[in-house]
Amino acid sequence: MTLAVKDASSGLPLMLSCSHVLARGGEGARKGDTVESPVKPLSPLGENVVGSLTRFTVLDRDASDNQVDAAVAEPANGVEISNDFAGIGRISGIRDLTQEDAETLKDLELQKVGFVTGPLKGTMGNMHISTSLVYHELTGDPILDFTELVELNCLSREGDSGAAVLDTQTPARIVGMNIAGKADGTCLFTHIQPVFDCLKITL
Repeated sequence: MTLAVKDASSGLPLMLSCSHVLARGGEGARKGDTVESPVKPLSPLGENVVGSLTRFTVLDRDASDNQVDAAVAEPANGVEISNDFAGIGRISGIRDLTQEDAETLKDLELQKVGFVTGPLKGTMGNMHISTSLVYHELTGDPILDFTELVELNCLSREGDSGAAVLDTQTPARIVGMNIAGKADGTCLFTHIQPVFDCLKITL
């Protein structure tokens, strides 16, 4: 889970993560599909149910401009979610880097809280990366084209998808969501505000 969020209309709590994590990139996914954590591939479906799929983006194999890889799920009864990060504390809000000037963003230090790599700090690089990403989670391992990704010079490994990217202020603010790593392991993330706008959610 990237963050605990709310439906902008109803106010109901939701879990945010990548579409390729919660919804197989939208291919064959349906509202109400079971979400498990941790996933046990060899066990019966439903052993570790934490919620049900609510909304998701569909990753387009033919598009040259995929931007948002995100989905939300409604927590199951008894599953509590929060935005308290171990060692960091509760985040205070959203920071939209697209609204800041170049001087403010130069050599900006950020931190990624990855499931596999843990909390890591790095310096933000290019804010407007267009690249092709291999999606092993989708049938046939397709290569999808993305635009407007942001580079963070810290390690990202398989399993870190959906990791929150925060600034280093106290309290911290959310700036993005990790969706992939470059060939050298460098983190690539999506600005958080387009994710919120696309899925109609609030913090």
